[in-house]
Amino acid sequence: MSDTLPRNFRMSRKVRNVLGKALGAPALEDKHSRLKQIEKLDPVDDCVEVYRLFVDDFKASSAFAVTGGLFVTFAVPRISRILTQSRQFEDAIQKRLVDTVLLDFHYHESGFVPGIGRDSIRRVNEMHRQYDIHPEDYVFIGCWEAVSYIWYAETYGWRPVTAKEKLAAVAFAKLRGRHMYGGEKKMPYPDTLEEMKTFCAEYLDAQIAYEPQNKRLGETLVEYVLKDYPKILHRPIQAFFFSVGPDDRLITNCGFDLPSPLAKKISRKVMRLYAKLDPMPGGLTSLAQDLVAKEYPDGYQVDLLGTHVNACPRARMSADDKSTVAMTPAASVPAQ
Repeated sequence: MSDTLPRNFRMSRKVRNVLGKALGAPALEDKHSRLKQIEKLDPVDDCVEVYRLFVDDFKASSAFAVTGGLFVTFAVPRISRILTQSRQFEDAIQKRLVDTVLLDFHYHESGFVPGIGRDSIRRVNEMHRQYDIHPEDYVFIGCWEAVSYIWYAETYGWRPVTAKEKLAAVAFAKLRGRHMYGGEKKMPYPDTLEEMKTFCAEYLDAQIAYEPQNKRLGETLVEYVLKDYPKILHRPIQAFFFSVGPDDRLITNCGFDLPSPLAKKISRKVMRLYAKLDPMPGGLTSLAQDLVAKEYPDGYQVDLLGTHVNACPRARMSADDKSTVAMTPAASVPAQ
């Protein structure tokens, strides 16, 4: 039995619409509308917009990129020690996840010009200054996002990833690195996607290793994901969760056993079927919006998101830099 679906497989529009509506992901009128926009843009000068359009076009395909990115941080002891010592993840996992999604969403949507995008990256920088993070770790996380999103899109995606989208992913990672504390100012980023792939592979070969706190962090995330499902479904959902990512070492170095080859094959088939929901509407997914509404029913303020371990919000920033973003009702988070 092959672990891939035939290239000529097509989910009927009627089935796709029914599933999409049930999952809060209605179909676009023109499935190639974003690709047409991308073709008119420059992958470097317009990298924020091109990368946003690319991610939105493969939203179902890359649905597990965020959780996969978390497992990367758990499986690298130099990072997992900081996460454990701060207790931010284990003690307030929902807030940590929601705040991360919101901050990432705003600078991915708006870029780094004055406004909510710049306010979000500055809030991220404030948090990072509170911890002793190695410059190489910053570069790795920035490169890993670009490399892994391309991997998910190429592995499960509904259309080929274009050369322009790959260039934009690299350009966006480097641009964010220039705006991020501990980024390109301390250590240069690779210049091409292939160089980023090589950097990530060599970094993981050198840094990935099992330590007990890795498993505690992993168990915290898995328990959170499974908590709303009946116990009878926990094992197959966990097997799926551990089967669809790009590197099995992220699972084993968090102290978990890998699913069987058969479970992995089935899980990847299911993932490819789910990815047929692409392209989906832009903005936060319905699941993310529900989590935001649950955590912040009255709205949120960007400069109050995230951790404030060693300082009050905005304590290190001048009055001119203070965020002017009003409390934004969760239900009205932009969905473009």
